[in-house]
Amino acid sequence: MAKHSIPHFLISFLLSLCFAYIIIGFLNPVLDSILAIVIATLIVMTIANVLMYMSLRATPLWRSNLLATSLPIFFIGTIYICLQFPEMFVWEHISIPQQYLLTFILTALVSTLWSQAACRLI
Repeated sequence: MAKHSIPHFLISFLLSLCFAYIIIGFLNPVLDSILAIVIATLIVMTIANVLMYMSLRATPLWRSNLLATSLPIFFIGTIYICLQFPEMFVWEHISIPQQYLLTFILTALVSTLWSQAACRLI
């Protein structure tokens, strides 16, 4: 049985949460109901959590710490650079509307439990 790491899983959850927020926000015009948001968040978060956890677990500790710190800095830096050009980059295109934000967060937390079970099976 493989040994599982809670810090690696927490880091993978936070990184996949950033990724899922941008993806679900971008797909918001298509996802027009609460059910669509729930299903899309479950799919994106589960796949991202499992892939991120497996990649963090496969790398040595110093490399996973480097990955865990560099990816959020890259995301924040990219968004900051894009916000310098408000005519070309509108924040509302990648953000989740207020009415769906609680649904997204609760579904992301539920999918964390689901993906943790999936990681134990792998």
